Amino acid sequence: MPVAYESIKLAPYLEVMVADSDGMFCALVDQYLRLHRFENIFLVTSEELVLWKLARRSFDIILLETCQEYKSIWENVIKGKYNTSLIVGVTFDRSGRSWLQAVRSGADAVLTKPFTHSRLAQALSDLLISPASRRCKIVQLPPALDMIR
Repeated sequence: MPVAYESIKLAPYLEVMVADSDGMFCALVDQYLRLHRFENIFLVTSEELVLWKLARRSFDIILLETCQEYKSIWENVIKGKYNTSLIVGVTFDRSGRSWLQAVRSGADAVLTKPFTHSRLAQALSDLLISPASRRCKIVQLPPALDMIR
């Protein structure tokens, strides 16, 4: 099944941050995203580096672990500091508590680890065509791309 962002060729232009304390998980998600033609991927494994990166650049999509280690980042999400990004919470918790907390904090979607590359692609596709995408810069790209052709 084709995903929405492939049909408008956005993937190479989107900037994605994967923030997770597990470096192997970050590398796996990097490969998943590259399978779907994402090119601008930033992998970050510590809270300090996440805060440093977010202070210097705006990301279209942030995959953010829902653990205590990233508490101050989630507090910034609650305050609306990263409201120009689509936030995807990532968790091992199958009870639903982390899901609810992430959604209450401002996450646009939540994925439970482990997930497949097709599940990630479908979640991102759903986000990119959702009303949440209207607050991001990504919705301005398709008309500009049509002018280039």
